[in-house]
Amino acid sequence: MTRGKKWLFAGVGIVAAVVAICVGIVALAFRDRGPPPILGNVECDNHDCEKHGDEFRTILSNRFAVGTSAVAMEQILTRQGFEHSDFQPAKCVQSAAQVRDGEGYVECPAWDQNWNPHNELRYSWGVFPCGNVVGLQWSEDGSGRIRHLESSYYYGCL
Repeated sequence: MTRGKKWLFAGVGIVAAVVAICVGIVALAFRDRGPPPILGNVECDNHDCEKHGDEFRTILSNRFAVGTSAVAMEQILTRQGFEHSDFQPAKCVQSAAQVRDGEGYVECPAWDQNWNPHNELRYSWGVFPCGNVVGLQWSEDGSGRIRHLESSYYYGCL
């Protein structure tokens, strides 16, 4: 075998290895880890998730009733794969007019004008280009117990 052919075969091998690594990375990025355990059999696979959102809200309110430890709820859900948002300002604002241009912010929900943006968890799953997202937001009383709990359930495709 000539020297040129050896380099050609080596180059093809390297390209094949790089392609295999890239395919593996893409597959991991878009793998379907499935819904979180707390949902049980509740799963929306179309664009109208309102009924499933109501079922998720019922599950949460039964499992984490007002007065439940917010820390305990957060620990249970993070063990199931729920995550905090990467963007978490220190506090919410009542109106976007309170924010300087270019400054990131989160508006306070109507149910708590002093809401802590840290009190939000999300879980997403699906196979690219479609997926589901469930989330929850809560307020706490002065002793770290749930005072109010909201949830959401979305399904969408790019």
